[in-house]
Amino acid sequence: MSALSEIELQRILADPSLAPFIQEVQEGKVIFYEGDESQDIYILLEGSLEVKKSGKIISMITKPGEIFGEMASLLDKKRSATIKAHTHSKILKIPHEEFQVMSQNLPWLHQSICQSLAHKMKRTTELNLSLSELCNLIPDSVIVANFEKKIIQTNQSALELVEGIYEQLMGTEVQDIFEDPSKCLQYMHMAEHEGTVRDQLLTITKNNITKYLSTTITCLKDPTGKISTYIFFLKDVTKHVRLEKRLKTISRLVFILILVCLPFITYTLYKQKELNLKPPDKILNSSNVIEKLKHDSKSLSGAISSAIIGNDIKILQKQVTDTFSQSGIYNRIIVIDKNKNVLFDYYKDQLSKKKIQKYPIGQLSEAGASFKVLRVYESDKDNSTNRIVLHIAYRIEKDKNVIGWIIFEPKELDIADGISEFN
Repeated sequence: MSALSEIELQRILADPSLAPFIQEVQEGKVIFYEGDESQDIYILLEGSLEVKKSGKIISMITKPGEIFGEMASLLDKKRSATIKAHTHSKILKIPHEEFQVMSQNLPWLHQSICQSLAHKMKRTTELNLSLSELCNLIPDSVIVANFEKKIIQTNQSALELVEGIYEQLMGTEVQDIFEDPSKCLQYMHMAEHEGTVRDQLLTITKNNITKYLSTTITCLKDPTGKISTYIFFLKDVTKHVRLEKRLKTISRLVFILILVCLPFITYTLYKQKELNLKPPDKILNSSNVIEKLKHDSKSLSGAISSAIIGNDIKILQKQVTDTFSQSGIYNRIIVIDKNKNVLFDYYKDQLSKKKIQKYPIGQLSEAGASFKVLRVYESDKDNSTNRIVLHIAYRIEKDKNVIGWIIFEPKELDIADGISEFN
């Protein structure tokens, strides 16, 4: 605040025409309230005063000669703060109607008061210019609002973003520039408690075109905790939001399409599985094939019984490969011991199938017929689709004890459905 010099104070105290306007103010007495329409001008002569806004002290008037209240008087405005005596004080009260008379009788005092007002307005203008320059240095769009939520400053980027005119925006309540003012007020309320609220989505609609703005709001408070300023940082994210909406729409359509097509996909997979699990074509229909199987199994069992007991792989290999090459009707021959461990596994294409360590079929019965017809699943190394193949398992005995099995996989064989074993 501006203050009179010591000499000017002495002139006030010595001037008899001003004596009627000097008042004693007791501690705690309110001189005027915030929002009052009174327009008297005051000068502190002794003591100290509190300056309050919304019930909180924001500053003190302590220097004799300080002028206050002149803004409301000279600019015809309501009181912007409450002034209350902090201690017993003495003040000069100049009624509004006396101020113009004073310009003739006490021109020096009139001039000092006008200079005080000019000084305050100059500081406010400089502050606004500095704030404007600072805002224009920031790449994002910036809008500054005061504690009443009214816009007091903006940069050029923000003006272009909201398609507004500076003179029209000044004094506008900041929430009113957005399409949903209540949402803006909600974010401002959050900023009051958290300090800063980041990346909230607000929209502005101009000429039937909606812009989506990523908005960060910072709330500044004075040392007493009173809100002084809201700063809005705005970034146009319209393209990103629209792209995201398109992707969501496409995702929903794809999901609906999948739901519609799911029954057809399920049916197709089911039919494909039926085809893959279909038994192999039955081409050979001859009792000679079965006789050949019986002959080879008996011949091999006699030749490899000792090799099975002695675990002689070389003899097994020789006997099995000779039988395989001579017969011409097998895809595969497997020899297993009584515990179903695979002793030797031989097939026509050594690269097409993975060798097994233990025969995968469940328990082979040791009683009943000497042959068992098994329909088993097979999965090739490079083909994950199962298919059914036919295995003929022949029991190998030594002294009437089962010591192993010879398992043949014929190329094709016509075996009636339902037959699982034969002699």
